[in-house]
Amino acid sequence: MLMGAQDIVGPWYSYLKNEVFSGLRATLISALATFSAAMAEARHCASGQMASKVRGPAKPASQRRRWERWLANPEFDAEVAQDRLAQTVWSVWSSPRAQLILDETCKGHALRCLRVSIAYRRRVLPLLSVCYPPDRPPRPMPQLVRAVLDRAIRHAPRHVEIVLLADRGLAWPVVVDWCTRHGCHYLLRLQGSTRVRLSDGRVVAARDLAPRAGVRPWFGTAQVFKKAGWRWASVLAWWPRGRQAPWLLVTDQSACAGRWRQYAKRMWIEEGFRDEKSQGFQWQLSRVNDPDHADRLQTVLALAMLLLLSIGTWLIKRGLRHCFDPRRQRRLSVFQLGLQAINRVERLLELKARLAFYFHPS
Repeated sequence: MLMGAQDIVGPWYSYLKNEVFSGLRATLISALATFSAAMAEARHCASGQMASKVRGPAKPASQRRRWERWLANPEFDAEVAQDRLAQTVWSVWSSPRAQLILDETCKGHALRCLRVSIAYRRRVLPLLSVCYPPDRPPRPMPQLVRAVLDRAIRHAPRHVEIVLLADRGLAWPVVVDWCTRHGCHYLLRLQGSTRVRLSDGRVVAARDLAPRAGVRPWFGTAQVFKKAGWRWASVLAWWPRGRQAPWLLVTDQSACAGRWRQYAKRMWIEEGFRDEKSQGFQWQLSRVNDPDHADRLQTVLALAMLLLLSIGTWLIKRGLRHCFDPRRQRRLSVFQLGLQAINRVERLLELKARLAFYFHPS
């Protein structure tokens, strides 16, 4: 008998019901378990592709309509579901440090998605997201950023040291102020035009600190964000050879060479975006453009991604990577390893894989 990812729905549903979404309606939990597993097996978030992977008495056309009804169902509160996901991720996070990544991605010209994730094994663990039309965010962007960040750390353990990473488009004074108020560190990449006041009183553009490739990196304490009233911080500027633009960083931490390596983890979210798009769930091909529907789709997509990352991590920590990635040199990311495994679910079940959130920061 052929087996597929839907054969894990029973234990996956039990885990979600008891550990993640306890108190929510059983029909909602069942839909989340069914469609997240189907999305993982189909490697696609389109209703037609997913419906063909849902096993049961209903025909694919019925499953497709069921999925579309769930996306349109206002009783499916994406914010509540995402908060439960974030709470569970934090509850199993075992490292004393967490590097949050704030970033924005787009789906063509129809939608933008503001997201907060945790850097994890060259990928990211999605915490929560908000979708909106490019020209109509649900509230002014500074307020939206603060609200998303508030939700992201609501359930973070107090002993975990948090560092927020963000690229140039979100390196705003409001983000610095939020980090200061909540006791989080920050490491942001500045726009080249951002004004910097040096210790000798000179005011320069950040790009002037690294005017060309190959010059010696600049480190120091300075004031930034002139229009917002100056804020003291550590500033780092470096233009590596072969790069098209300098790295201009601002942080509340010490200015040292290790900050370049730390900030490089922000690029892991770009890999995460590829996983949810061309290398994974094909979100860029989705026709779901209503923001509320897209929030619900993103919730199921995040659940599918967390499932695959958990499976990949479990295989790595049990020394079972070779069962799905037999090459001597590692070729598959932790996400792609999970994808390979869930599409060979009979072998996965033979290994008695743990169908639960399982993360082990490297």
